[in-house]
Amino acid sequence: MNREHAYQGRSVMWGTVLPSRVAYLIEAGSTDGFRTAVRAASARWGGICELIIEVDPVSGVTATAHELVTRAELEAAVRVDVAGESAVRAAEDLNLPLVALTDVEADPRTAFSYPLSAVTGGDPLLIAQEHGPLWQAAAAGDVIDEKSFRPWVRRPRDGSEIGFAQGRPHLTLLADGSWQFEEHATDSVANTSAVIWLVDDTNPVADCVEFWNLRALSPRTRSSRIPILLLPYPEVDAWHAYGQHVQGLLARPGDRSIDVVLRSNSVSAPEVRRIASSWGMEEVAGKTISFGFPAPWTGSTTRSAPFTYQVGTDTSPWLAARRQWGRQQDMDVHVFLDRPTGIRFRSPVALKQPAQVLIRLAGEALDGLPRHPQTAVSIHPQARWHGSELQIGVVTDNDIVLELNIPSLEDAMAHLLDGLTDKWELSDKGRLGAAMYSEKASRALLEPGLYDVVMQLFTPRSKELAKELKLAVASGSDDAALLELAQSWGGRTRRRYRKAADINLQTVPVAELAEMLCALGWAERGLETVCARCGDKSFVPMPSSTPDATCPGCSTPARYTADKNGPITHYRLDTFVDQAADQGVLPHLMTIGTLHQSQPRSYFLPGANLQVSGHPQREVDIIGTFNGRILAGEVKTSPADFTQEQIAHDISTSASIGADVHLMAAIYPMSAASRELAETQCTRHGIELLVLDNLRVPTSPNLQ
Repeated sequence: MNREHAYQGRSVMWGTVLPSRVAYLIEAGSTDGFRTAVRAASARWGGICELIIEVDPVSGVTATAHELVTRAELEAAVRVDVAGESAVRAAEDLNLPLVALTDVEADPRTAFSYPLSAVTGGDPLLIAQEHGPLWQAAAAGDVIDEKSFRPWVRRPRDGSEIGFAQGRPHLTLLADGSWQFEEHATDSVANTSAVIWLVDDTNPVADCVEFWNLRALSPRTRSSRIPILLLPYPEVDAWHAYGQHVQGLLARPGDRSIDVVLRSNSVSAPEVRRIASSWGMEEVAGKTISFGFPAPWTGSTTRSAPFTYQVGTDTSPWLAARRQWGRQQDMDVHVFLDRPTGIRFRSPVALKQPAQVLIRLAGEALDGLPRHPQTAVSIHPQARWHGSELQIGVVTDNDIVLELNIPSLEDAMAHLLDGLTDKWELSDKGRLGAAMYSEKASRALLEPGLYDVVMQLFTPRSKELAKELKLAVASGSDDAALLELAQSWGGRTRRRYRKAADINLQTVPVAELAEMLCALGWAERGLETVCARCGDKSFVPMPSSTPDATCPGCSTPARYTADKNGPITHYRLDTFVDQAADQGVLPHLMTIGTLHQSQPRSYFLPGANLQVSGHPQREVDIIGTFNGRILAGEVKTSPADFTQEQIAHDISTSASIGADVHLMAAIYPMSAASRELAETQCTRHGIELLVLDNLRVPTSPNLQ
């Protein structure tokens, strides 16, 4: 590789540090399962931000739980006390790999949640009382072996210690263990209502699970955190001055319509209202809760009593908004293609000792690379993709050092095809297209009218050959004679040339477009000679023209075709371009140009033959990486060629190599029936459909 081309320059990348997080699967209503899950989470950094999911042996996972898991962006599901088959089905439904609880600290998908000893210190942290009520474990955390956590943890004298500790940082094991886990981006800022759950310990699981999961997804940055409490009923009634504590938590700056929402699945609404009233709060029923105001709230007044509340309002819209988790650090990186690219940055998460963490990397150097497991492993042996980011589990201290083998898009696609197929090669059209392709040329082909000018200039060998083949077949020629005829036709027909005035296109600047073809090296200017002796007309390239015209055939004096202004300029396609136009390659390049307009960090082959196990050899017109996704499909000049059989065959081919996007492209407009048929087939195969039609009249694409 040319070293000058191997160095890609300096690029900005972002490194995010966060723990691997999981969903614990417990049997629906299981108190022991919940407590076991809490103990497992309490020993992990970010455990407070993991989910606990109830699994019913008959109905499985609820739609609400499914949505929360999707928003949480977890690494795996961990089986706690759910029966084996039910756990497998639940994990499949949640689209997560299943890990046994005994393996959670060893499995590479779940192990990178550094030991709490890497961050803990200072005063002992509160955990639940030994054999205490379930709400204490949910609010403060719990451990199996208290001795192994000493001197970092202590058990409270009574539940009120945990009640008063909630809403304050660094007092409970759960709160302190995850204080460096937060989001770096969010769909909305949670300048909105606090939430308090009341739970009756005779039936605590539903409230504890709901509290745990919504707290796990709630805002965690200092500027946007809101009070989220779980309190025992009726015990909280006896806590001296707890109403004043609640009011102190609600006295925070910001404009909000309701100060706090009270929820309970186990305490009656009248009792919830009675307790709220005893805390000096006023109910405001039916008012819509507004949220998402930006922070910080400069100039906002601090809320004061009387504080307002609602009962039972769904709090998930602001607690479980989509977020991008983890603390982030940017860095400058010198990117190389011929040797490892070094990555080094200071961890935004402060570590007291080497620890296991997840690193997610993003930046232009990784943009466009196929988001495929094979590509990730080729960049780093322990890497995998998490959405658009490269995720690597590492053991590190505060200085994070990595080496990445970052490929070019071309090399990445070739390597990926090697793994997806038994064998692949450029097709005949693919070789022609690859030889012609350049970004400049593909963009030029999208110039309105340029394709039409090319099609007026090209020499239609294929149609003429088809005529002779039909005549040969009609005369009874054998296969050998037909093959010889086809082979002899490669370059027999004289290339067509024309003057601009003879190109029959009324709405485009023909001469200007013909000159553009010359600038691309796709066409040449010349003069036409007319021989008075043999009557032959010939094209003479401008560099070969002489003051006195000569017939190239019989070498006798001839004349140049002229008008009153002098010799007339004619245009002729380059031999290679002429052949490509005849073979239908230009629509491939136009399609690639359109795709590149939308996603510049993409790479495509303009035609390939694929051999996939279990399938006969198949040809695709376009295959490549489209903004990180694998795209494959077919390009037609005429949309009528997309028959039902052809569409089914093409989509089956895309599915056989695991394409994410199937492409249908055509020079002219596609029918609604063809689109509908393709959409149905793509849905069946789980592939996204992308239709690009009417390419000869390009518009600004808005493709994702």
